Amino acid sequence: MGRKQKHVGNLTFEQKKKVYIWHDDHPSMTQTELAEKAKKKFVLDKQPGQATISGLLKNTHRYKNAKDEDQQSRRTRKVVYPELDEALANWILCCQTRGIMLDGNIVKAKGARMLDKMGGSWR
Repeated sequence: MGRKQKHVGNLTFEQKKKVYIWHDDHPSMTQTELAEKAKKKFVLDKQPGQATISGLLKNTHRYKNAKDEDQQSRRTRKVVYPELDEALANWILCCQTRGIMLDGNIVKAKGARMLDKMGGSWR
C-alpha cells in the first residue's frame, strides 16, 4: 500500500480560524508574520502567501461560525441537487450498516443513476 501524501495546499477552516484569532489578539502582526507563524504552528511544508492571509482575514464569515464537522474542510461547496445529496447519503449509510464496502466510483455511479431517475443532468 502506498504512502499517504501530506497535503501542502489550502488551510483547513480550523487553521484559518486560528490565524484570525492570532490577528485579533495581536492586531500589530503583519500578514507576513501571521503566515510565518502558521507555517511553524501547523507544520506546513511551505508558508502561506500574503494573499492567502489577506483573503482569509477578509472572509472570516465563511469559516468563523462553521459547524464542528466542517472544521477540517478546506473550502465550502454548494450542493446543486439537495434531494440527490440526501438520497445518496441515506443509501451510503444503509450500505455501511450492512457492511458493504463502497469506493468513490461506486458512489459516483449510483449518484448518476439516481440523478437520471430524478430527471436531472450533470452540468
